[in-house]
Amino acid sequence: MGFEGFDGEAEARLRKTALQLFASLGYDSTTTDMLVEAAGVDHGTVLKAGGKSGLYRATMEYTNDLLTRATREALARVKPDVDGLHQLVDYQLDFYFEHPEVLFLWAHRSLSDAADLTDIEERYSAPLHDLLEEAFDGTQLLDRTEYRLTANVFNWCLRGFMIGGVHLLDGSVLGPDDPGLRDAFRAYMHRLLDAMRPAGGY
Repeated sequence: MGFEGFDGEAEARLRKTALQLFASLGYDSTTTDMLVEAAGVDHGTVLKAGGKSGLYRATMEYTNDLLTRATREALARVKPDVDGLHQLVDYQLDFYFEHPEVLFLWAHRSLSDAADLTDIEERYSAPLHDLLEEAFDGTQLLDRTEYRLTANVFNWCLRGFMIGGVHLLDGSVLGPDDPGLRDAFRAYMHRLLDAMRPAGGY
């Protein structure tokens, strides 16, 4: 992970700072000086962690481990049927509501952030998608093509909700931290999932 030889406090502070900055600003807009100042460390400490790119990779690995572990736990609890698919949506929403920084990291990535690091999707995103595809493949609920389309629609909606909230007709915006709005969004995602069901499926 690039933190060998660090004391626990410095490592924890640097990891947390990198996660916050990459999630809020993106990799390209985060500078080494920002990492140094926000974490309260010197440049040598950042270099010891692999520099900005090393910290970014460590951040992506850490958040991917969180998401993969949560996904495996969810899949162990649900059945590969309609109810299980809805329960999986709930588990995923609960995860991202608790860890929005993971969503923000990938939102930046979707806008070509850290484009020079070309193996990020292959290392972190693809294995997780494979895990989810395999869980429901052959169940007549979602084949692999339908899974990809459904997963993309889910991610687009979730990113829009978490980043932009809900815009009302009077021009006001309700933020994603509103519990009632989260419940409404969750219910809507379930209805959307049903509307996207494949012909002859379910």
